[in-house]
Amino acid sequence: MKKDHFFNKIFLVLSLLILIPAVWLFSNIPETQVSHEAGFLVEKNFWFFLRDNVPPWLGTLLSFLYDLGDKEISGPVVGISLGLFIWKKQWKSVLLMTLGSGGALLLVDKVFKPIIGRPRPPYFMGEYGSVPDIAGASFPSGHATGNLVLYLILALLVTQNISRLRWLVFGAVVLFLFGIGLGSLYLGVHWPSDILGGYMLGFIWLTFCLFFVDLLAIFLNIDRNIDRSSPLNRSRK
Repeated sequence: MKKDHFFNKIFLVLSLLILIPAVWLFSNIPETQVSHEAGFLVEKNFWFFLRDNVPPWLGTLLSFLYDLGDKEISGPVVGISLGLFIWKKQWKSVLLMTLGSGGALLLVDKVFKPIIGRPRPPYFMGEYGSVPDIAGASFPSGHATGNLVLYLILALLVTQNISRLRWLVFGAVVLFLFGIGLGSLYLGVHWPSDILGGYMLGFIWLTFCLFFVDLLAIFLNIDRNIDRSSPLNRSRK
């Protein structure tokens, strides 16, 4: 399908463009932020600007969007999606959702956060008011990584049969993800670079999953059994 090829190419090009900046960011975080008081001045200033200039109604909205990104919400979304894919025998979609969401969770919680070990901002530590009860390291943001992978996968799958609305759906997803990131910053649970790193990691990981699942489906010979609504199908003429 030409449109599927087109979107995969977009994902690949964007991933290649952000790969080097992502490597630089991930390799420099341990050196630039090693304590609660350390940090990029621009990141601290941005946080204070956000806290001082966001009106109450917008702060409430950002907090709500942050809550929507919690595992208590995204976990059931993944489970329901997998159930629907299995029911419809969309096996490539099952593979993509399992590898994408599960892999993102492992990369963040079991690989990068323990290795980098970046502390939460001092604003999160209670010096500047009450914040959500969150434990663990700060970089990269699990909210940013996991939700980007999850909702971009759903956007790819849902819009396969409504291609005219594809850009609208993707636009809404991008705004939602941006809101989750701003919510994390507004609540003081992450540095801006945590969010940026999470977006980068999630996008690169999703791109890898798209191509890997395509190859794996061919190897496992499940291509013929999948429902044709899957965006991962290829026309092989």
